[in-house]
Amino acid sequence: MLSYRHAFHIGNHADVLKHAVLLYCQDYLKQKDTPFLVVDTHAGAGQYLRDAKLVRGKDELNTGLGRLWLMRREGMPSLVQRYLEAVSEVQPDPSALSVLPGSPVLLARNLRTGDGLRTFEIHPTDFPLLAEALKGRGRRVKADKADGLEQLKGLLPSPSRRALVIIDPPYEMKSDYIQTTHAMREALARQSNTTLLIWVPMLARFEVERLLRQAFAITGVECLRASLKVKRPLADGLGLTGSHMLVFNPPFGLQAACEQALPWLVQQLGQDDQAAWEIALSSARPMPEKASPPKTKGG
Repeated sequence: MLSYRHAFHIGNHADVLKHAVLLYCQDYLKQKDTPFLVVDTHAGAGQYLRDAKLVRGKDELNTGLGRLWLMRREGMPSLVQRYLEAVSEVQPDPSALSVLPGSPVLLARNLRTGDGLRTFEIHPTDFPLLAEALKGRGRRVKADKADGLEQLKGLLPSPSRRALVIIDPPYEMKSDYIQTTHAMREALARQSNTTLLIWVPMLARFEVERLLRQAFAITGVECLRASLKVKRPLADGLGLTGSHMLVFNPPFGLQAACEQALPWLVQQLGQDDQAAWEIALSSARPMPEKASPPKTKGG
């Protein structure tokens, strides 16, 4: 299905959490000189105009970035402050919020010489916009009209054995959950030290709970779950109430940064008395050893 457009939700509470965590991870990986590959499997259009029809029609901006934009930066948690600084850098007029960067543009602007970025989008309308948003950034930044989860197989292990991957599917269909689970397992099997981020909607669905359980069940890799709930479910128990960020191989300090930022975001973005936050960390249990074949006596 191709009905989903990220413009519907750009800058909402989920984007705030996703982009703040993503920038922290990229900044951390930049502390080492060795270059790394960045992969965005569901890139969308790259960036959006605040007054665009699709953005105005949903008005989700005011559940996230729109609320935070005019606040005083002093005293903000560093995770949120860094995100707002990155958003400020793309504004033609620094005093006004007119351009809403998606993850591809935020990542591209934060690359070093030598780092690479591969972005993927299959929507026929969004892909040309993505290519335009990333145009002129050199051969190290590339946009492809392709299935990002399928293409990920051929990108790992990366040449430098360092990679940052963000998976943010639309979750329109149940198969999206299955494909995401398969992709995360395969990515970590191909390159176990990948810093892998997966955005997961907070919905009352079996598929959500199963994906979260299966993420924590992966052996040999630590996984951090940062969850932000902004409101209670609808009367029928349905509706998006918040979001989860799964981070495999979380960088040092990310948990502490989330523990500082999430309570603050609940206060600023919470829409009712059900707003809440939670952080959980899986143990990096060792991979089970393969059984040795039985020894046989020679004849």
